Amino acid sequence: MDLKIERKKMDQSIHSTSFKELSKMETTQGFPEAVLQNRKKKVRFFNLGEENDWRQMLDIKIAKKIEDVFKNEMRELDYL
Repeated sequence: MDLKIERKKMDQSIHSTSFKELSKMETTQGFPEAVLQNRKKKVRFFNLGEENDWRQMLDIKIAKKIEDVFKNEMRELDYL
């Protein structure tokens, strides 16, 4: 297969889909996929970004259950 890759378009695509840009877009234009909290207020879909550390946010008992069930997959994805 002979593919022509345009570096400028690729760089623009990466930039426009970065967490920072998508978060900014959600702030200015909204984001339909955001869910409602208590059926009233929308919760930001692009909320924490790099600060999202499930190890610190998830209850330890629940984290242990998830690790037990998905141990192989989590190792493959470098979560463990």
